[in-house]
Amino acid sequence: MNSTTISICLAIALAPSIAAQTATDYRAQALVAAKAKSWAEAIRLYQEAIELDPQDPTTHFNLGSILLVQTKVKDALAEFRHAIAIQPNFGRAHESLGVALRRNGDDPGALEELKTTAKLMPDNPIAWCDLGLALKSNGDNKAAIEAFRQCARVEAGL
Repeated sequence: MNSTTISICLAIALAPSIAAQTATDYRAQALVAAKAKSWAEAIRLYQEAIELDPQDPTTHFNLGSILLVQTKVKDALAEFRHAIAIQPNFGRAHESLGVALRRNGDDPGALEELKTTAKLMPDNPIAWCDLGLALKSNGDNKAAIEAFRQCARVEAGL
């Protein structure tokens, strides 16, 4: 070995290792980007996290939420569905899927998701309010009024 080869080998051996980023790192960076409303960066980082850990329902949910804010409803629907496929009792994902379905013009689909949400999160007033709106959109005013009443009861802690 010549002195150049030895120098290169020593440099490689002594250099600090550069660890690859983990899905957790990407998720943390995505949260920071989202808080700064750097939506494109947050989307990119969540997609990187999903590439490394496709079975994390919260990452799919968070990505779907940003996509919904960006009015990329069809992409958001897919992410919420992924989250639910991974964790079927993920109430917030059902709720967001219901809201996205309403925005996409699928009132019957939204109604089913929001009924599920109210079952999974009976102490969440927003779930009941969203259900009331979906019921009203589907023409069931009597059930909508009851859902809004339940929203008020939950909000009041009754």
